[in-house]
Amino acid sequence: MMTTDTPKTWRREIGEGLIAAGLLLQASITVRALTPDYLSAEAATRIPGALTGMLVVLYANALPKTLSPLSRMRCDPGAEQALRRLVGWSLTVGGLGYTAAERKRNEGAVAS
Repeated sequence: MMTTDTPKTWRREIGEGLIAAGLLLQASITVRALTPDYLSAEAATRIPGALTGMLVVLYANALPKTLSPLSRMRCDPGAEQALRRLVGWSLTVGGLGYTAAERKRNEGAVAS
């Protein structure tokens, strides 16, 4: 389980987020560089969109598992966990919806 009570944990989480952002940017740059020779223009726009949606789903999965110290909670721990689960589910549905919308948008652009 993850906790958010020490600066060491904060640094690690920020570092992981920066690594994930860097990997997403690198994947997008690589896909764009491969576009004319190896990938179609459709795939070049579809892949970064799908990766972004999957990244949101991964963060949504981790959110309810993050624990706050009891000393910093302003409400019932059960209520806070329920709120984290709600936000996690909302982000999961949103990330999946974004991925589906990217796919649909790209299919519509090809048909036009």
